[in-house]
Amino acid sequence: MKKQVFLVFIFVCLSFFATAQKGIPSAPNLTDTQGRRQGKWVVKFDKNWKPIENAQSQDVAYYRIAEYKNGQIVGKAKDYYAHNHQLQFEGEIIDENTQNEKLKGVCTWYNENGKKVEEKRFDDKGNLLERKIFDEKGNPLPQEQVKALEDFEKGFQLNQEGKYKDALQYLESAKKVLNKENSKDYYHLLLGSLVLATQNLKIWGKASQYADEYLLVLKEKFGENDKNYSETALDVAFIYEMSNEFQKAENCYRIVLAYIEKTQGKQSKAYVAQLNNIASIRFLKEDFKTALQYLQESKNISEKVNGKNSSEHASIVENIGQCYRYMKDCQNARPYLQEAMQIFKEQKGTSSKEYQRCQRALNDCR
Repeated sequence: MKKQVFLVFIFVCLSFFATAQKGIPSAPNLTDTQGRRQGKWVVKFDKNWKPIENAQSQDVAYYRIAEYKNGQIVGKAKDYYAHNHQLQFEGEIIDENTQNEKLKGVCTWYNENGKKVEEKRFDDKGNLLERKIFDEKGNPLPQEQVKALEDFEKGFQLNQEGKYKDALQYLESAKKVLNKENSKDYYHLLLGSLVLATQNLKIWGKASQYADEYLLVLKEKFGENDKNYSETALDVAFIYEMSNEFQKAENCYRIVLAYIEKTQGKQSKAYVAQLNNIASIRFLKEDFKTALQYLQESKNISEKVNGKNSSEHASIVENIGQCYRYMKDCQNARPYLQEAMQIFKEQKGTSSKEYQRCQRALNDCR
C-alpha cells in the first residue's frame, strides 16, 4: 500500500533495495477486451510504489495480491514486503488511481517485522474517520502524540516542498510533545527536519540549537562510526560557522576527519578537504600558526593525491601564503603566493578570480 503518510515510511525504514526476489506468488493477471483487470492479480512495485511491468525485474520492493472485477478491486487487497513476504497492508481500496489511493473500512499497516504500526477507519467515500498509531509493543499511542506525529508529517512534507516557514510551525508544534523517549524510532528525523527548516530560513541561532541535539541523538542511535552521522556533522558545521560557533564547527570537521581516516585513509582527497576545513576555522579564529600546521600537512598530501599543478593544490598553497600575510610575514608569504598565482595562471588564466586574488595579496606584501 502506498505510504499515505510519512509516519509509515519512518517505521518501515525501507531497508530493502534491489535483492533477488524469490517466492513472489504468481497469478493469471488477465484483462478483458476493454483492458480491465479481471480475476486474481499479483502487482509488483518498486521502492517508490511505482508499478513494475517487467515480471523479471529485480527491483521489486512490494507486491499486491488482489481480486478484480471490471478493473476494480473486490474485497480486501493485501500488500507484502518482497524481501521477506511479510504483510505490509490489508484493506479495501476503492480507487487505485488517486495519488494516495482511496480506501474504505478498517485498513491496517504493518512494519517489515510483522508488527502493526497504524490503523485507519474510512467511510464508504474514503473520508478518514479514525486513526490509531501503535508503539513497538502494539499499544495505541495517546491522541496527543498522534496529533504531534501528524504535525511532524505535515512539516516534513512542507519542507520537501520548500515551504520552510510553514514547515517550521508544524515541526516545532510536534517537538513540544515528541522526544527521545516517546519517539525513539523517528525523533532524529524530526530534529533533522527542524535543522533543515531553520537553516533555509537562516535562523542560525535556532538551527545551531537543533543541530546540537540532532548530532547527539544520531551518535546515540547509530554510533560515531556511522556514515550518516559523519555526513550530518559535515552539514551542520556550516550552521555553526554561520552562527560564529567556530569551536563547534571544528569539532564537526574533526568527526569527519576521523571517519575519513578510518574509511579512506589519510592519503585521500577527502582527508585533505577536512584538513583544509579545520585550517579555515583556525584562520577565522585568527590562530594562524595552527592553521599553518594543518595547511602544511594538507599540502604534503595534496602533492600526491591532487598533483602539484592542480587548482586544488594551488588553493592550499595560496592559503599558506595568506596565513603568512595576515601574520605580517611577507618574506614567507611571497613565495607561496607566487607559486599559487603561477598555477592559477596555467590552469585558469590571468583573468580568473584566483589569479587576481593572489596578485592583490602580493601587492599588499610590497
